[in-house]
Amino acid sequence: MYYNTLLEIRGKADEAVDVDSLVTLLKELKLLRSEAMKSLANKKLDSGESFNIFLALFNDTKTELIDDIKEIRLKSDKNKT
Repeated sequence: MYYNTLLEIRGKADEAVDVDSLVTLLKELKLLRSEAMKSLANKKLDSGESFNIFLALFNDTKTELIDDIKEIRLKSDKNKT
């Protein structure tokens, strides 16, 4: 479930063209992490290698979203000058 949602967010990020869309995806991503952590705390999710892979993919996705936001803002600022 968490992997599928994470992959969906990554797919949407590839299609996003504006900051608002990327910020929305970043919020979805943070909510997903919160849900996964709650499942882990409630022992509904194994804390083994699979969870570590999820966290690595989560962190990569978060970094990519933030970098994309910065890139769009930088381009926007250059176009204003």
